[in-house]
Parts: sequence; structure tokens; C-alpha cells
Amino acid sequence: MGLIKQAVSKMEPPSQSAVQCKKKNGLLGRIVGNSPYDCLVSTFQDILAEAQCEKGLLLYPGEEYYQVLIQTGFDFTSCVRMMPEIMMMDDMCRDSDTWKVFSGSNLKLFAPWLSTRERASLDTIALHPLHVHDQTFRIVLTESRLSMGRTPLTLSAIDLEPLETVLKKNTALVSALSVRDIPAEHTATGQEKMTAAFGERRTALLVSVSFSRLFPDPVQIETDFTRNVLYRALANRIIRQAGPASIVRRDHEYTLRIIIFAAQGTDPDLYIYQMKKALERHFGATRVARLDFSSFGTSQNPEYTRDFLNGVH
Repeated sequence: MGLIKQAVSKMEPPSQSAVQCKKKNGLLGRIVGNSPYDCLVSTFQDILAEAQCEKGLLLYPGEEYYQVLIQTGFDFTSCVRMMPEIMMMDDMCRDSDTWKVFSGSNLKLFAPWLSTRERASLDTIALHPLHVHDQTFRIVLTESRLSMGRTPLTLSAIDLEPLETVLKKNTALVSALSVRDIPAEHTATGQEKMTAAFGERRTALLVSVSFSRLFPDPVQIETDFTRNVLYRALANRIIRQAGPASIVRRDHEYTLRIIIFAAQGTDPDLYIYQMKKALERHFGATRVARLDFSSFGTSQNPEYTRDFLNGVH
């Protein structure tokens, strides 16, 4: 009888509590085993799989506008345009904590934020808030005639708690992914920093960071939104770690050339090691290993330092 009972128990579907427990255990293992970035992306993908959805967005609340943090299936133009005013979006959803579904003529509300191609193919848009500390993110799922499966959304099957958990645990990563611009420094400002640093007898550490192994085709950084967000997040974290007194230039292949002013005797290799370890905490050791950090030594010569910054060395 024991074997029969075991066989019957295997035939019975798992209880809802068992399913939830399995999800939480899976999320815990993912948080421990993966980088925060990979965990965030895969948790978002889980939601799309549960909804049987091929096209989705995660919107981050800026000061006045939402912007796309993560996406699947949308074209670059739509991801850039998708910046609805927070107050307008809140009014559209009327502060609902459930799924808000738009179809038919109501889809016109989204016309300004989508490319012509995406707009013409839409059948349904579903929105749901995600409460993360004192911010309200929004998840966007769509039914589109551009989707391969053309499967109706199964909103009742979606569990948003794992995504909310990952967002709450990784505020620094979310902040990095939300940055839309890489700081562009005026040449005169860089010269002022250099003059001041050398006047204080500081040493310039000369460092370059190439992204060519992580992004073999640099064109995709400007045409693939996911790669674009990841590049900007990595570049801005590197610039932030270099400090406000540093000088950074970016060339046409997206390589960063960085001058870090430090006390005499600072080891450039140790500085690079510390920068890489800080990046690994958010993006993982495997991904960071594909960034090529190169030390060009140190300098106290303004002309040589400027030449390095301009790509001469």
C-alpha cells in the first residue's frame, strides 16, 4: 500500500502552497548563485513565461517620467519613446493594484510612446504596479500580432512577488540601470581638473576599459536596447568608482580612457582590481571578466596625460 500511496501522490497536482514554496526556493537559489543583474533579468523573464507573453517592459519611475528598465520583444524606438508622465500613468490606472487592461480604441492612449510598427500590431496592453520601497514601478505586458505564438495573456497565473523582492534587494543595480546618459565632460573642465591635481603633486593613473569582448559589434550598443542599457550601466558605474576628480573620455568604439588622480605611490593594478570587484557585485564575475581593463602606468606630465586621454598612447 505504501507504494500505491506514493504513486497516487505523484499523480496529484502540487498544492498552491507547494508551488509558491518552490518558487521562493528557486528565487533564493538564483539570488545566491547568480549576479543581481542576471537574477533581475531572469525573474522578469519568468513573469513573461507565466503570462505566455512574448513582449514586455519594466518601467522605472524617474522624477517626472517612467522609463524602460528591462524589455523583451520591443523595438529600440519604442523603448526610447516609452516615457509616459508618472501622473498621467497613475491617472490612467487610477491607482489600481490589480491588472489594468487596455484594448480597442483605448490603445490610442499609448500611441505617442510606441513606434509605428509596434502601435499598428497591438491587440492588448496590460499594466500592473510594483511597489518597491517608496517607488511605484510598472510592468507592461502586451498581446501583439508581431508575436510568434499569438497566445492570449494569462494574467491570473502571474506571481509578481519575486520581481518585487529582487528590485528591493538591488537598489544600487536598479539605479545604475536607470541612468540614461554617460556624463560628457567639457575639455576645459578636464584641463582645470588636471591643473589642480598636478598642482597638488598628485599622480595620474592612466587606465582604459574596452568593451569589445562583451559587445563584439559596437553598432548593437546603439541599436539593441538591452545592450545599450547594460553598456551605460557598466560605464557609469566605472566612472562613479573613478571618482568626481577623474577625467573620462569615450572613443567611437565605446572604449573608456580614464585619468584617476591619486596620491603618489598608488598601485594602478590594485586600483583596477578594486574597480572590477565592485562591478562584479552587481553584474557578475563572468561578465566583468569580458571587460578589458588596461593600465598604462602613471604620469605627472600634463602633455603625456592629455595625449593618453586623446588616444595617442
